[in-house]
Amino acid sequence: MPNRLRKGVLDIGSNTVKFKIFEGDRLFLFHTYPVQIGTGLRENQLTQTMIDKIRFCFEGVKNELESNQAELSRVIGTSAIRDAENSSEIEKIIDHLFQKKMEIIPGSQEAELIYKGVRKGIKSSTPYLICDIGGGSVELIYSTNKEILKAFSFEVGVIKLYKLRKNADPFSTKDIDYYMQYLDQQMGEFLTDVQTKYLVGAAGSFESLYTLVRNNEYPGSFEELSMEELNGILEIILKSTQLERDENQLIPFERKILLPLGAILVKYLINKLEINKFTVSPNSLIEGLDL
Repeated sequence: MPNRLRKGVLDIGSNTVKFKIFEGDRLFLFHTYPVQIGTGLRENQLTQTMIDKIRFCFEGVKNELESNQAELSRVIGTSAIRDAENSSEIEKIIDHLFQKKMEIIPGSQEAELIYKGVRKGIKSSTPYLICDIGGGSVELIYSTNKEILKAFSFEVGVIKLYKLRKNADPFSTKDIDYYMQYLDQQMGEFLTDVQTKYLVGAAGSFESLYTLVRNNEYPGSFEELSMEELNGILEIILKSTQLERDENQLIPFERKILLPLGAILVKYLINKLEINKFTVSPNSLIEGLDL
């Protein structure tokens, strides 16, 4: 019989599938599966190879639920699932394995859930900008601890950026300038009246930045990095070769190719807003859900 206090949540993202089990309010188990669904889209159709890969991943989730006596509470699909015209194939797998319905949420709701999750650990009397870098989309939430001032989900996730062009190895100045201009075209207007120099990075790529700075595993808590530390690691990432990232055990498999693109996104926001304070948040969309 399932332990009624243990509830599992699946967040099906474009780059990773995140699976968490909570026991009451406490995080009991966390797994990230590097499925990279966004790479398996062809003309807005998930390939059969990707569908099989997703099924294999979900079978692993089912085993984890059973071995930890937990029940699946929510299944959330974001950017890649929104883009996939045959997402019903994924819904069939979820229904068969878990007898659950997948909730395909719009970008606006995704941003709101990220905000709800992140603000649980941010102690700030002034506004701040939350950034969540996904494979398919990037959410920017300009907020205070009391309310969202404005938010938007941009279709500029790292997998989508990767598909835009073939880059040098390591990234050239021309590559970086191209993405900086592209991001400004997409995000510049939104940022025009954002009056803050405080950036909060929601999980994912930001955890990897912390790990690389500290040369140690991310502790899963709200952690600050100095701007010197942050800018330093961004430069190292952008100057790194693919081989160097492949050999770096601190970089997860799903970020070895895409991390420089995440670094460019962060660097763009730092430059645009003249950021002088930075916090890594372990919380994101899942922590904003009502279980």
